[in-house]
Amino acid sequence: MKWVADNSEAFSRWKTPIPDVLLIGGFVGGEEQLLCLQQKLFQIKGHYSEDPSFPVKWNFKDLKKHFKKAGRRDLYTRLLGDSDNWRSAMAEAIVECEVWLVVSCLLCKGMGRESLKSTRTSLTTAAFSNGLQRIAMQAKDQSPRVVEVLLDWPDKGQPEPFNDEYKSAFYLGKSLSGVKYHAGPLSTLGFSDAVGYCTMTSSGLLQFADLVVGASREFVDVAEGRKQPGVGIDVLQTMVSRFRGYPSNIVGRGFVVSPSRSPIADRIKEGFDTYLGA
Repeated sequence: MKWVADNSEAFSRWKTPIPDVLLIGGFVGGEEQLLCLQQKLFQIKGHYSEDPSFPVKWNFKDLKKHFKKAGRRDLYTRLLGDSDNWRSAMAEAIVECEVWLVVSCLLCKGMGRESLKSTRTSLTTAAFSNGLQRIAMQAKDQSPRVVEVLLDWPDKGQPEPFNDEYKSAFYLGKSLSGVKYHAGPLSTLGFSDAVGYCTMTSSGLLQFADLVVGASREFVDVAEGRKQPGVGIDVLQTMVSRFRGYPSNIVGRGFVVSPSRSPIADRIKEGFDTYLGA
């Protein structure tokens, strides 16, 4: 079993009273499910291009420099125009391959830009911990032989927040802040003793995780009334049945909101009911 996850930048709302949000998440699945996803991604890319090795991303414009460096501006332009179609196809693949979606949503309440900068490490650690605890519960339920965690290479090349949290969970069964993992130490559940990392442009699975986080981020904006429903809602409507805890317990099991008792948590619960039918 493996959890493949990506993280978003904190939502930039420095000039509004709306709290800022950090997302970390992706999907968890067994060997067969992940192989299925890899093959589906290859097929989808092959449908939209003669070169299935190209990377994709929810915000595809972030890859403009990558394609320019590779001398493939023509491919970039074509894929950008087809982005709604291949994103929808990827969402369908996630459902067909029967992975479980797990996203951690952390509310950075009452913080301005400078405060958020100074505490970014602890916030990232907390968001990662919330997601990792749900993966531990999934492992306890399924008893896989081995459990691995694969993350996108961290911002600024600093994996320490993830490594330190994982080490505490693995050996002690609790977060760095002292919160106990209900499933117990990761070492007793078949987890590998370290997190694995890879660059998103090199891993099709991480590109799928980016899709999950990107659509989830748009969903949060819609749920809070800052944005009209768009392709992100369409994508999550396709994938919603694969959230851990579907249909009645997604928030808390598959879409983890912290703090759990807050206006944003209430709006996200309402959003799942209003926009996603769950």
